Amino acid sequence: KPLNPYGWSKAMADLLVATSAATNSAIPTTWAGLRFFNVFGPGEGHKGEMRSPVPKFYEQIKKSGKVQLFRSTQNAIGDGEQSRDFVWVKDCVEVMRWLLDGPRVSGIINVGSGEANSFAELAESVCAAMGVEPSIEWVPTPQNIAKGYQAFTQADTRKLRDAGCELEFTPFKKAIALYVDELKANPPRA
Repeated sequence: KPLNPYGWSKAMADLLVATSAATNSAIPTTWAGLRFFNVFGPGEGHKGEMRSPVPKFYEQIKKSGKVQLFRSTQNAIGDGEQSRDFVWVKDCVEVMRWLLDGPRVSGIINVGSGEANSFAELAESVCAAMGVEPSIEWVPTPQNIAKGYQAFTQADTRKLRDAGCELEFTPFKKAIALYVDELKANPPRA
């Protein structure tokens, strides 16, 4: 059950193509439904509050010297240990280029690094890239997102790899540092 309109639109498109493929209806000879995980990188300022945590953390550090992280709402997961498959936007572009230029692959394909990193690791990496000591302020998870908040996401990239995609995804800390350098060179507008 999708949690937002974006998720709903992705699910409906995937369902339409998958149903057409299963019933031998008219579909393109090659198609790919891409499931992007937590994409981050330059050019996401227009997304406002839906942008990735990297520029949010960058701005928080510039303003207060601290990063705000949600306390965990699940007993088995510590504060800041909620994890995501954060994937560098330029790697996503490379996957799409590979799909356009490479072998004919059809199906729903996960586009992620295949690794999960915690929000605490993300905050520490942004601080390191900015040259500041990590300082985390723990805040309650907002009630409006607490119920549907996922504690862990990680792309299963077997389909992509089995199709022959050998792209080496940018290491997490390197990608964070590249983005922080971009934010320093082109500060977000307040």
